[in-house]
Amino acid sequence: MSQTHGHIALSSAVNKAGELAIFASFNDTKFVPDGFVLNSDKILFTCGNQVTKSTYYIEKSFTDLLNKAHSITLVYSTPDGCLHEVIIPRKEAKS
Repeated sequence: MSQTHGHIALSSAVNKAGELAIFASFNDTKFVPDGFVLNSDKILFTCGNQVTKSTYYIEKSFTDLLNKAHSITLVYSTPDGCLHEVIIPRKEAKS
């Protein structure tokens, strides 16, 4: 895994069903997130079932929503101009 896959200008939206969508931009066109892990006020993405080294801080209001979420919709762009949408499950951090 590379050290940095991108950044999140953590924008989000919640629909009436309480489903959360996060919008991000990643620098690596081959990076395909398959889950997320929460660690206090930070979110990390998994790729190939391994937690990436990039940590993204999240606001308190998002933390509360993410703590309740079993999955999120992640919409992200890559440098090749493509827009991707994936539904990724919450995963437990491995110790």
